[in-house]
Amino acid sequence: MNAIQFRTYARHGMIKIPNEYQDFLDKELKVIILATDDTASRKERFFNSVKKHSFQLPDDYQFDRDKMNER
Repeated sequence: MNAIQFRTYARHGMIKIPNEYQDFLDKELKVIILATDDTASRKERFFNSVKKHSFQLPDDYQFDRDKMNER
């Protein structure tokens, strides 16, 4: 038996298996779920993700909803 370990979230009853473990999908699986109550760590990961995808806008930036909705 081979074992792998990774962190993920269940969404609507589905668990996403990371791409590097896709070869496990063609086999019978035994699933053991260990739920964590690691709220502080989840918040930290969320804010780190936001920081990675954030950028600075110029000081004179003005959002224009009409221009954004032009087609």
